[in-house]
Amino acid sequence: MRPGLATLILLCFVITVSSALADSGTERFTVTSTLDGRAVLPLRIHWIAQSAATADGAVTTVASSVLRRPEGSPARFLSRIVRLLVANRYSEAWKWLDPADQELAPEAVYVTCESLTPVLGRLVSLRTLHVGHDRIGVAVRFRLRIADEAQPQETTVLLTAHAVIAPGRWAWILPQARRALYRHGCDLGRPPNP
Repeated sequence: MRPGLATLILLCFVITVSSALADSGTERFTVTSTLDGRAVLPLRIHWIAQSAATADGAVTTVASSVLRRPEGSPARFLSRIVRLLVANRYSEAWKWLDPADQELAPEAVYVTCESLTPVLGRLVSLRTLHVGHDRIGVAVRFRLRIADEAQPQETTVLLTAHAVIAPGRWAWILPQARRALYRHGCDLGRPPNP
């Protein structure tokens, strides 16, 4: 048998088996657009390698794509992240950052950089205004009120945060301007280029 044909047959077998494995015991859900109500494709599908024993006792590894919705509300998850960030608890928030952003901003770099521009004041209130889906993931719009002893009035901030599905959990992502900042090594003197 020619090598190309053998590879094609093996690929078809892996796809068939992975589809069968993905159908067994995986909870399905549909992501719909808040704009037009139609189904949208997920942006991140993670491949999971699963071991399976064959009839002759050999162990083989099959890759299957599994997208499982993490437990809990993405709005509640992002609310916890916003509270950590406003409290300047960057190391704790970094643990829930999307793995791609963790690569871009390793923990020590992230904590050092964010500590250069801490949030001044304390969180007075945090209100969820809207939860929807966009091209990035789950978008949650918040209104924060922050009190600072140096200013007589509370500051109101409108913020949109994004949650995406990471392997087995919700993750948050850096805003575009912060991502640009980390691409340049956290150079706060240089304006970010998105």
